[in-house]
Amino acid sequence: MAYKGYTYDKEQQRRYYKSRKRWDKLRDKLTAQVYERDGATCKDCGTTEDLTIDHIVPLSKDGTNDIENLQVLCMKCNCTKGVH
Repeated sequence: MAYKGYTYDKEQQRRYYKSRKRWDKLRDKLTAQVYERDGATCKDCGTTEDLTIDHIVPLSKDGTNDIENLQVLCMKCNCTKGVH
């Protein structure tokens, strides 16, 4: 496995995939908790169609993956959220 010119040995690959597997389980659990908390409806328009999980404060602006920073939005509201 290579990333940006760096080659990982077998042990590094094993650790990466093991941590990735843990993150996938955690992400699934967080997603279920956010959907349950928000009633599986878009926080902006209230629809139950085409829902996604959205970061309130984006990771690029020092947001976190904490449940308090996540919300349910439909694709339409999520795509128009950053446009002002």
